[in-house]
Amino acid sequence: MKRLTLLRNSYIESDGRIAEKRFGALTPGSQDKWNKIKDLNDQAYFMMIFAQFEDRINEYVKDLVEKKNLASSWRKKRAWTIIDADRLSFMQKVALLTPKGASEYNRIHHLYYDVRNRIAHGSDPDPKVGQINVLAKYDELRLLSKKLKP
Repeated sequence: MKRLTLLRNSYIESDGRIAEKRFGALTPGSQDKWNKIKDLNDQAYFMMIFAQFEDRINEYVKDLVEKKNLASSWRKKRAWTIIDADRLSFMQKVALLTPKGASEYNRIHHLYYDVRNRIAHGSDPDPKVGQINVLAKYDELRLLSKKLKP
């Protein structure tokens, strides 16, 4: 999550400029246009922030597998020797860092499938999600990243 502060500051700047345009829009068509631009901007920044989170999870899992493979006893490392971290799905990696069903796992599952994947594949986030609060997601992903560190 190397670039998070820069992404956060960039988002605040771009969101502020879009807000100026939205509030200055005089016609319903113009207001609608700027509302759509805001939604796309929010989605784009969420994706960039989530990509940093994914990168951190990848680092954690790679480090965990390497550490477990250093065990001197084969009994302690046998299951870890067959794990190729690069071939695991994102949620399998998360499951190595937190128990399936734990609140952190469930929250990441929701953000990954109901928000991130839908945006990445050209859909709006699940309607239950509503509008994305980028700064709240930024804070949430930073906290989750700290909790998952092995």
